[in-house]
Amino acid sequence: MITILIVFGTISFLLAFFGTIFVRLFASRLHVVDDPKKHEKKIHKLPIPLLGGVSIFFAFLVCVVLAMNFTPLLLEEKLCFGITSDFCWEHLCS
Repeated sequence: MITILIVFGTISFLLAFFGTIFVRLFASRLHVVDDPKKHEKKIHKLPIPLLGGVSIFFAFLVCVVLAMNFTPLLLEEKLCFGITSDFCWEHLCS
């Protein structure tokens, strides 16, 4: 069980790390940035790209889907996003 957690934790970390780099470049090109010139109270001098949470959420979502598909312990206990429910598995996994 510990090995499974280490593997999924590593996958999630790597996806979030490299995904954040990609999303940062993407946000800069689309000008989705926090511009300090627009607000006087901003401390930073350069525009800061936004959307970093998107890559972290994507990494979490990928690991949850992998865990649901490849971990027999989760399938036996019928866990679905932290909620024990037969209804959830009947509709999502069929």
